[in-house]
Amino acid sequence: MSSKNSTQQREIEYRRQCVKDAWIKLGVFGVTQQQIVEALTTDYKITVDQATISRDLAAIKKAMQERTPDDLKAYLMAEYEYIIGEARQGWNRSVQDAVTETSEVIEVPEVGKDAKGNAIQTTSQRLKASTRKVGQAGDSSFLAEIRQTAKSIREMFGVDPKEAGSSENKPFYMAQIKEIAFNLEPFDKFKTQPVDNSE
Repeated sequence: MSSKNSTQQREIEYRRQCVKDAWIKLGVFGVTQQQIVEALTTDYKITVDQATISRDLAAIKKAMQERTPDDLKAYLMAEYEYIIGEARQGWNRSVQDAVTETSEVIEVPEVGKDAKGNAIQTTSQRLKASTRKVGQAGDSSFLAEIRQTAKSIREMFGVDPKEAGSSENKPFYMAQIKEIAFNLEPFDKFKTQPVDNSE
């Protein structure tokens, strides 16, 4: 391979790694190619068109399909950890005090002097600012998201105890992992559906 071709290949590999990172960071599911274009420009200083992103995503997904179940589980764990991290930040923000700031212009009486040096009553304007804090109980929907995501992780690794009346646990299988990883079903829909153990 010529030096020029080698350099081009390294550039493509680097760009595709950036595309993959942006794709995962943005949440994978429901992410548009235009969003990835904008993320590359802003976060990685890489300028490409949407057609290039389309080709890169196709190559990334093809490479992922050739990986082992453990590789795909690692990919999903990265996605789940991102979701949990975002939900935790949302929860932490929701329990912070709500701060309301107000300001108003008030007239303040003062004693001044006229042109002859005589004392006179005057006023001046000043800005009065105030801050009001109100405690918040927190948005429980963030905790629900963390709980649901943790459940998905437990299901993926088959670590939940057996349910009453069931003969075995229901771990994830390769086809089900790929179904999530390649965006064939909406994420929320998959999380609420029972896992089919027949293959």
